[in-house]
Amino acid sequence: MTKKKKPDLASVLQSTEETSTPDVEVVVNKQDTAKPKRVSSTYYIPEEDHYRIKELALHRRCRVNDLVMEGLNMMLEKYGQPPIKNNK
Repeated sequence: MTKKKKPDLASVLQSTEETSTPDVEVVVNKQDTAKPKRVSSTYYIPEEDHYRIKELALHRRCRVNDLVMEGLNMMLEKYGQPPIKNNK
């Protein structure tokens, strides 16, 4: 039984240089791909309400943050403001 000879790095690089296509420069606009900076906020609610919200999130199979964002967007809509951009 004969083992296959493993190619060495120099021969692989040489073969790809011979068959490679001309270099193409790809320019990516960072503003298009960058996520907006997020800040942290703290809110205080009674403990029993906190557990109700956690239970609701569990039943809806989402995060508590998703429910908070939904509520904030409802408030912004009420006051004629655009919704929060949702970049997960």
